[in-house]
Amino acid sequence: LFNYEKAISLDSNDPETLKNTAFIHEHKKNYKEAAKLYEKTLELESNIAGVHFRLGHCYNKLNQFDPAIKAFEQSIKLNSDYKVNVSSYVGMCYAFSQQGQYGKSIEILEKVTAKDCSIAEAFLCLGNSYKQASRFPDAIKSLEKARDLEPNRLDTHRLLAFSYLQIKKGDEALVSAKKAIELNPDNFEVRVFLGDAYMMTSKWDKAVKAYKKCIKMNSTDSHSYYNLGCAYVELKQKDNALNQYERLKQIDQAKADRLKSAIDKELSDAE
Repeated sequence: LFNYEKAISLDSNDPETLKNTAFIHEHKKNYKEAAKLYEKTLELESNIAGVHFRLGHCYNKLNQFDPAIKAFEQSIKLNSDYKVNVSSYVGMCYAFSQQGQYGKSIEILEKVTAKDCSIAEAFLCLGNSYKQASRFPDAIKSLEKARDLEPNRLDTHRLLAFSYLQIKKGDEALVSAKKAIELNPDNFEVRVFLGDAYMMTSKWDKAVKAYKKCIKMNSTDSHSYYNLGCAYVELKQKDNALNQYERLKQIDQAKADRLKSAIDKELSDAE
Protein backbone atom coordinates (compact mmCIF):
# COMPACT_ATOMS: atom_id res chain seq x y z
CA LEU A 1 0.00 0.00 0.00
CA PHE A 2 2.85 2.39 0.86
CA ASN A 3 4.43 1.95 -2.57
CA TYR A 4 1.15 2.55 -4.39
CA GLU A 5 0.37 5.66 -2.35
CA LYS A 6 3.90 6.92 -2.97
CA ALA A 7 3.30 6.39 -6.69
CA ILE A 8 0.05 8.36 -6.45
CA SER A 9 1.88 11.25 -4.82
CA LEU A 10 4.26 11.26 -7.79
CA ASP A 11 1.60 10.77 -10.47
CA SER A 12 -2.00 11.26 -9.40
CA ASN A 13 -3.22 10.80 -12.99
CA ASP A 14 -2.35 7.15 -13.47
CA PRO A 15 -5.63 5.15 -13.50
CA GLU A 16 -3.90 1.81 -12.96
CA THR A 17 -2.11 3.02 -9.83
CA LEU A 18 -5.26 4.62 -8.47
CA LYS A 19 -7.27 1.47 -9.13
CA ASN A 20 -4.74 -0.83 -7.48
CA THR A 21 -4.44 1.41 -4.44
CA ALA A 22 -8.22 1.61 -4.17
CA PHE A 23 -8.45 -2.18 -4.27
CA ILE A 24 -5.96 -2.51 -1.42
CA HIS A 25 -7.97 -0.03 0.67
CA GLU A 26 -11.15 -1.96 -0.14
CA HIS A 27 -9.52 -5.24 0.87
CA LYS A 28 -8.56 -3.61 4.18
CA LYS A 29 -12.19 -2.44 4.56
CA ASN A 30 -11.25 1.21 4.17
CA TYR A 31 -14.30 1.67 1.97
CA LYS A 32 -14.49 5.45 2.13
CA GLU A 33 -10.91 5.91 0.93
CA ALA A 34 -11.34 3.16 -1.66
CA ALA A 35 -14.45 4.83 -3.05
CA LYS A 36 -12.63 8.15 -3.40
CA LEU A 37 -9.84 6.52 -5.37
CA TYR A 38 -12.22 4.55 -7.59
CA GLU A 39 -14.12 7.79 -8.28
CA LYS A 40 -10.87 9.52 -9.24
CA THR A 41 -9.95 6.59 -11.47
CA LEU A 42 -13.24 6.95 -13.34
CA GLU A 43 -12.72 10.69 -13.75
CA LEU A 44 -9.63 9.81 -15.74
CA GLU A 45 -10.98 6.74 -17.54
CA SER A 46 -14.73 6.30 -17.31
CA ASN A 47 -15.22 3.07 -19.26
CA ILE A 48 -13.62 0.54 -16.87
CA ALA A 49 -16.49 -1.78 -15.97
CA GLY A 50 -14.61 -3.45 -13.13
CA VAL A 51 -13.99 -0.13 -11.40
CA HIS A 52 -17.69 0.75 -11.57
CA PHE A 53 -18.42 -2.66 -10.02
CA ARG A 54 -15.91 -2.22 -7.19
CA LEU A 55 -17.17 1.32 -6.58
CA GLY A 56 -20.73 -0.01 -6.27
CA HIS A 57 -19.53 -2.55 -3.72
CA CYS A 58 -17.87 0.20 -1.67
CA TYR A 59 -20.99 2.35 -1.82
CA ASN A 60 -23.05 -0.59 -0.52
CA LYS A 61 -20.63 -1.01 2.38
CA LEU A 62 -21.01 2.71 3.11
CA ASN A 63 -24.84 2.45 2.96
CA GLN A 64 -24.89 4.82 -0.02
CA PHE A 65 -27.42 2.86 -2.01
CA ASP A 66 -28.47 5.29 -4.75
CA PRO A 67 -24.92 5.80 -6.05
CA ALA A 68 -24.32 2.06 -5.63
CA ILE A 69 -27.22 1.29 -7.96
CA LYS A 70 -25.90 3.74 -10.55
CA ALA A 71 -22.40 2.26 -10.35
CA PHE A 72 -23.67 -1.30 -10.88
CA GLU A 73 -25.90 -0.18 -13.75
CA GLN A 74 -22.86 1.37 -15.43
CA SER A 75 -20.84 -1.79 -14.90
CA ILE A 76 -23.55 -3.84 -16.58
CA LYS A 77 -23.65 -1.48 -19.57
CA LEU A 78 -19.91 -1.72 -20.08
CA ASN A 79 -19.34 -5.44 -19.52
CA SER A 80 -20.37 -8.41 -21.63
CA ASP A 81 -19.06 -10.97 -19.12
CA TYR A 82 -22.13 -12.83 -17.85
CA LYS A 83 -20.68 -13.77 -14.46
CA VAL A 84 -19.52 -10.24 -13.75
CA ASN A 85 -22.94 -8.92 -14.73
CA VAL A 86 -24.66 -11.39 -12.42
CA SER A 87 -22.52 -10.08 -9.57
CA SER A 88 -23.44 -6.53 -10.57
CA TYR A 89 -27.15 -7.41 -10.57
CA VAL A 90 -26.73 -8.96 -7.13
CA GLY A 91 -25.00 -5.85 -5.79
CA MET A 92 -27.64 -3.62 -7.32
CA CYS A 93 -30.49 -5.71 -5.91
CA TYR A 94 -28.88 -5.72 -2.48
CA ALA A 95 -29.06 -1.92 -2.63
CA PHE A 96 -32.70 -2.04 -3.71
CA SER A 97 -33.50 -4.39 -0.82
CA GLN A 98 -31.77 -2.13 1.68
CA GLN A 99 -34.03 0.67 0.47
CA GLY A 100 -37.09 -1.52 1.01
CA GLN A 101 -37.61 -2.03 -2.72
CA TYR A 102 -38.00 -5.80 -2.41
CA GLY A 103 -40.30 -6.07 -5.41
CA LYS A 104 -37.73 -4.41 -7.66
CA SER A 105 -35.00 -6.71 -6.39
CA ILE A 106 -37.18 -9.79 -6.89
CA GLU A 107 -38.19 -8.71 -10.41
CA ILE A 108 -34.58 -8.36 -11.52
CA LEU A 109 -33.21 -11.47 -9.82
CA GLU A 110 -36.03 -13.70 -11.03
CA LYS A 111 -34.95 -12.85 -14.57
CA VAL A 112 -31.28 -13.41 -13.77
CA THR A 113 -31.81 -16.79 -12.11
CA ALA A 114 -34.29 -17.94 -14.78
CA LYS A 115 -31.30 -18.24 -17.11
CA ASP A 116 -28.72 -20.97 -16.77
CA CYS A 117 -27.42 -19.42 -13.59
CA SER A 118 -24.99 -21.36 -11.41
CA ILE A 119 -23.95 -18.48 -9.17
CA ALA A 120 -25.03 -19.12 -5.59
CA GLU A 121 -24.89 -15.42 -4.71
CA ALA A 122 -27.78 -14.65 -7.08
CA PHE A 123 -30.07 -17.25 -5.48
CA LEU A 124 -29.00 -16.12 -2.00
CA CYS A 125 -29.85 -12.50 -2.77
CA LEU A 126 -33.18 -13.51 -4.34
CA GLY A 127 -33.98 -15.70 -1.33
CA ASN A 128 -33.19 -12.84 1.02
CA SER A 129 -35.48 -10.50 -0.96
CA TYR A 130 -38.30 -13.06 -0.80
CA LYS A 131 -37.69 -13.39 2.94
CA GLN A 132 -37.85 -9.63 3.44
CA ALA A 133 -41.09 -9.60 1.48
CA SER A 134 -42.43 -12.40 3.78
CA ARG A 135 -42.65 -14.82 0.83
CA PHE A 136 -41.12 -17.66 2.82
CA PRO A 137 -41.89 -20.67 0.56
CA ASP A 138 -40.30 -18.80 -2.36
CA ALA A 139 -37.39 -17.80 -0.13
CA ILE A 140 -36.79 -21.42 0.83
CA LYS A 141 -36.83 -22.61 -2.78
CA SER A 142 -34.24 -20.03 -3.80
CA LEU A 143 -32.08 -20.50 -0.70
CA GLU A 144 -32.06 -24.27 -1.14
CA LYS A 145 -30.70 -23.71 -4.65
CA ALA A 146 -28.03 -21.40 -3.22
CA ARG A 147 -27.18 -24.06 -0.62
CA ASP A 148 -26.83 -26.75 -3.29
CA LEU A 149 -24.49 -24.55 -5.32
CA GLU A 150 -22.42 -23.42 -2.32
CA PRO A 151 -22.97 -25.73 0.68
CA ASN A 152 -20.82 -23.97 3.28
CA ARG A 153 -22.10 -20.41 3.28
CA LEU A 154 -23.28 -19.17 6.66
CA ASP A 155 -25.85 -16.64 5.41
CA THR A 156 -27.64 -19.27 3.32
CA HIS A 157 -28.17 -21.61 6.28
CA ARG A 158 -29.02 -18.70 8.59
CA LEU A 159 -31.75 -17.44 6.26
CA LEU A 160 -32.99 -20.97 5.64
CA ALA A 161 -33.33 -21.62 9.37
CA PHE A 162 -35.34 -18.43 9.82
CA SER A 163 -37.57 -19.12 6.80
CA TYR A 164 -38.26 -22.72 7.84
CA LEU A 165 -39.31 -21.47 11.27
CA GLN A 166 -41.78 -19.05 9.70
CA ILE A 167 -43.65 -21.89 8.00
CA LYS A 168 -43.41 -24.21 11.02
CA LYS A 169 -40.89 -26.65 9.56
CA GLY A 170 -38.97 -27.28 12.76
CA ASP A 171 -36.97 -30.32 11.67
CA GLU A 172 -35.66 -28.52 8.58
CA ALA A 173 -34.89 -25.44 10.68
CA LEU A 174 -32.85 -27.61 13.05
CA VAL A 175 -30.69 -28.92 10.21
CA SER A 176 -30.00 -25.43 8.88
CA ALA A 177 -29.37 -23.90 12.30
CA LYS A 178 -26.94 -26.68 13.24
CA LYS A 179 -25.05 -26.24 9.97
CA ALA A 180 -24.89 -22.47 10.49
CA ILE A 181 -23.49 -22.99 14.00
CA GLU A 182 -20.94 -25.43 12.61
CA LEU A 183 -19.82 -22.67 10.24
CA ASN A 184 -19.81 -19.99 12.95
CA PRO A 185 -20.30 -21.11 16.57
CA ASP A 186 -20.32 -17.49 17.77
CA ASN A 187 -23.30 -16.34 15.70
CA PHE A 188 -25.92 -15.35 18.27
CA GLU A 189 -28.82 -15.17 15.83
CA VAL A 190 -28.53 -18.78 14.68
CA ARG A 191 -28.12 -19.89 18.29
CA VAL A 192 -31.56 -18.38 18.91
CA PHE A 193 -32.93 -20.12 15.81
CA LEU A 194 -31.60 -23.42 17.16
CA GLY A 195 -33.47 -22.90 20.42
CA ASP A 196 -36.63 -21.93 18.53
CA ALA A 197 -36.38 -25.05 16.37
CA TYR A 198 -36.00 -27.25 19.46
CA MET A 199 -39.10 -25.59 20.92
CA MET A 200 -41.03 -26.15 17.70
CA THR A 201 -40.10 -29.85 17.71
CA SER A 202 -40.87 -30.26 21.44
CA LYS A 203 -37.27 -31.05 22.36
CA TRP A 204 -37.52 -29.21 25.66
CA ASP A 205 -34.25 -30.33 27.29
CA LYS A 206 -32.27 -29.35 24.22
CA ALA A 207 -34.13 -26.05 24.03
CA VAL A 208 -33.07 -25.31 27.62
CA LYS A 209 -29.41 -25.89 26.75
CA ALA A 210 -29.69 -23.80 23.59
CA TYR A 211 -31.29 -20.80 25.31
CA LYS A 212 -28.83 -20.95 28.22
CA LYS A 213 -26.08 -20.62 25.62
CA CYS A 214 -27.92 -17.66 24.08
CA ILE A 215 -28.19 -15.94 27.45
CA LYS A 216 -24.47 -16.42 28.06
CA MET A 217 -23.87 -14.68 24.74
CA ASN A 218 -26.43 -11.91 25.36
CA SER A 219 -27.66 -11.49 28.91
CA THR A 220 -30.40 -9.00 27.92
CA ASP A 221 -32.16 -11.03 25.22
CA SER A 222 -35.78 -11.19 26.37
CA HIS A 223 -36.73 -13.76 23.71
CA SER A 224 -34.28 -16.30 25.14
CA TYR A 225 -35.39 -15.75 28.75
CA TYR A 226 -39.05 -16.06 27.77
CA ASN A 227 -38.62 -19.23 25.74
CA LEU A 228 -36.32 -20.74 28.35
CA GLY A 229 -39.08 -20.14 30.89
CA CYS A 230 -41.62 -21.73 28.54
CA ALA A 231 -39.36 -24.78 28.10
CA TYR A 232 -39.22 -25.15 31.88
CA VAL A 233 -43.03 -24.93 31.96
CA GLU A 234 -43.21 -27.82 29.48
CA LEU A 235 -40.77 -29.77 31.65
CA LYS A 236 -42.93 -29.03 34.74
CA GLN A 237 -40.02 -27.29 36.45
CA LYS A 238 -41.88 -24.52 38.20
CA ASP A 239 -39.00 -23.09 40.24
CA ASN A 240 -36.79 -22.78 37.17
CA ALA A 241 -39.63 -21.20 35.21
CA LEU A 242 -40.21 -18.68 38.02
CA ASN A 243 -36.50 -17.84 38.03
CA GLN A 244 -36.75 -16.87 34.38
CA TYR A 245 -39.84 -14.82 35.16
CA GLU A 246 -37.95 -12.86 37.81
CA ARG A 247 -35.08 -12.18 35.43
CA LEU A 248 -37.42 -11.29 32.59
CA LYS A 249 -39.23 -8.68 34.71
CA GLN A 250 -36.05 -6.60 34.64
CA ILE A 251 -35.91 -6.65 30.84
CA ASP A 252 -39.39 -6.94 29.32
CA GLN A 253 -42.43 -6.66 31.58
CA ALA A 254 -44.90 -7.67 28.85
CA LYS A 255 -43.10 -10.93 28.15
CA ALA A 256 -42.67 -11.51 31.88
CA ASP A 257 -46.43 -11.19 32.34
CA ARG A 258 -47.03 -13.69 29.51
CA LEU A 259 -44.63 -16.16 31.07
CA LYS A 260 -46.22 -15.78 34.49
CA SER A 261 -49.63 -16.47 32.97
CA ALA A 262 -48.30 -19.67 31.39
CA ILE A 263 -46.76 -20.74 34.70
CA ASP A 264 -49.99 -20.07 36.60
CA LYS A 265 -52.07 -21.89 34.00
CA GLU A 266 -49.91 -24.95 33.43
CA LEU A 267 -48.21 -25.39 36.81
CA SER A 268 -50.80 -24.20 39.27
CA ASP A 269 -50.67 -27.51 41.14
CA ALA A 270 -46.90 -27.95 41.02
CA GLU A 271 -44.85 -27.46 44.14
